[in-house]
Amino acid sequence: MKKILFAFLCVMLCTNMVFADNMLKNASFDSQKEWKLEYYFKDRDSSIQIVQDEGQNVVSMTSELQNHVTATQTVKVKKGSIYKITAETKTVGVSTKGRGACIGIYNHLVYSATVSETSSGYQTLELYVRPQGTELPVMLSLGGHGEESSGTAYFRNAQMEEIDEKSVPKNAKIQEVTDTSGGQSSQTQDKSYLPETKLDAKWYTLIALLAFAVLGAFYYVWFKKQ
Repeated sequence: MKKILFAFLCVMLCTNMVFADNMLKNASFDSQKEWKLEYYFKDRDSSIQIVQDEGQNVVSMTSELQNHVTATQTVKVKKGSIYKITAETKTVGVSTKGRGACIGIYNHLVYSATVSETSSGYQTLELYVRPQGTELPVMLSLGGHGEESSGTAYFRNAQMEEIDEKSVPKNAKIQEVTDTSGGQSSQTQDKSYLPETKLDAKWYTLIALLAFAVLGAFYYVWFKKQ
């Protein structure tokens, strides 16, 4: 009995050591709690949910057409400190067009390396950032801002920790993240949420000329009646 109790305590201690420094809440995806699951274009047969894969909970993102599907969580941080963000991803038929499966910072053009097509199992993604504000919207993502992707991506073992600059690998880049606190809501800022348009400068010019023509005709008729 004492041996069993000792083994149990060892397992619990090791588990606490592994996850003690993780700044992300509910990183094991026991539920949707602490995570915001969403996709932008609502008419593109997309979905995001928590499912079981290889014996553990993961975030599953699927889109039949090009879309930006995200699981985000905002974390309190220290301005100017360095943070390492990691997650594992597995992809199935993710389009080479667009950003692919990655981790990043929501509403910023800050991304890790990406995975596309069909991967051979889970691959680890790493991202090193230095925020200039006190909040960091961490993002697990299929597609990017204005770089939508299709296919299926699974994410698991998300982790974030504050590290010393000496701990950053020499071949890794520390990406600066500007402070956007006090600005508009993230949904409003994200341009990929807006409907696509193919209007160019010529069309806008034509529309303006037509508007002036209608306005001119109105004034001509009005003055003629006077």
